[in-house]
Amino acid sequence: MNKEVIFDQIFTKLNGYSISDEAKTNHKGSVEDILYGEVSLDTLKQILNDVNKPLKGIFYDLGSGTGKAIIAAHLLNNFQKYVGVELLKGLYDESLEVLNEYKKLSEQNCDNIVFENDDFLNTDLHDGGFILINHPTVDRNIFKKLEQKMKKELKTNTIIITTIRQLEDKCFQELWSKKYKFSWGDSTIYVHKKNPV
Repeated sequence: MNKEVIFDQIFTKLNGYSISDEAKTNHKGSVEDILYGEVSLDTLKQILNDVNKPLKGIFYDLGSGTGKAIIAAHLLNNFQKYVGVELLKGLYDESLEVLNEYKKLSEQNCDNIVFENDDFLNTDLHDGGFILINHPTVDRNIFKKLEQKMKKELKTNTIIITTIRQLEDKCFQELWSKKYKFSWGDSTIYVHKKNPV
């Protein structure tokens, strides 16, 4: 079965937006700043090709939703490990269902895919080689805290991709930016490289 067929078979029937809405309703904490959006297999493939650097190490998706970007990255690449971090339990639970279905359809080893139900500010990113932040929050303070955390924890040369919002600290060198198609429409992604602090 080819990659597109596997991806479509898993995700065509999923409505991540309604799962997200329900998960927000059931979440005990504040949810007004949490955003939901999805990346397609095609868009992630374009982004990874455009990065044009060796893609290795551990791939993190911070705000991983139903696991769409993690499964897409696993289908497209050979990262050492794939870690999706999602705060909302309903979305996290769905990502586990997605992973189970993916294991049945995929001929690849899926033991290197992990989903965590946690705040990404609690996630240890020291081993990250590639970080995807698909604009999970409108709260600039949370984004600044995440940026400071990455400044302290990430290794030199780690690639960080952000959607809509750029990293501002000087240790993050913006390599380039470009518009891509997402579930909500066209948005700019910013590709950064972590430089020594």
